This record gives sequence, C-alpha cells and structure tokens, in this order.
Amino acid sequence: MPISVSKINVRNSKASYEELSLNEETPGEIYFTDINAEIDGLANIVNGKNQLYTIKG
Repeated sequence: MPISVSKINVRNSKASYEELSLNEETPGEIYFTDINAEIDGLANIVNGKNQLYTIKG
C-alpha cells in the first residue's frame, strides 16, 4: 500500500530501539527522550532515484 506524507511534526516524544545480536540471550537497548523533529516528504513509493529525507530538530 503506497503511503506519502508531506510533513510530520514530532514534539516531546520518546523512542527506543532493541536488537538481539547473534549468540546473545539478552538484547541491547537504546532510549531516546525529548525528541522534537520536522520530517518532510516521507513516502514508501519507489521512484527509481535515491530518496533523501530531511529531518530537522
């Protein structure tokens, strides 16, 4: 399903990332807090060119 969003504003948000490495039992985790960003032109539509996203924060 194609998705195209012209602008996203993120304010006072949190995010985390977790990854389990090979031969490990416990995943590594990283946390981000107080995220503020403006994301322009986000899409999953392939246009044959390298797509560049601008994130301002």
